[in-house]
Amino acid sequence: MTGYDSGNFLIGRMRACRQLDLPLVATLFQLRQGLLEGIDNLTAGDHILADSAIVAYRNFLRIKGWMGSFCLVTIGKAGQVNVGSNVRNDLE
Repeated sequence: MTGYDSGNFLIGRMRACRQLDLPLVATLFQLRQGLLEGIDNLTAGDHILADSAIVAYRNFLRIKGWMGSFCLVTIGKAGQVNVGSNVRNDLE
């Protein structure tokens, strides 16, 4: 089995960008294996489709994390201003 067939090439390229942690790498690898295990006579196209799905899922998780962080920062800043002014008004 070559590195591409086993998924080592894809995972290695993603890890080279230092964008993945080990639990995520393991999860993505298992998802890739699950996508390919039910297919008889795997072709290069099957591998490309599975890898494309894994990369899209990884990007989805990354963007979702960015959005969550942005929301927390935005809400935190808005909350500090609003909550502080409301508390001061209530105490006076």
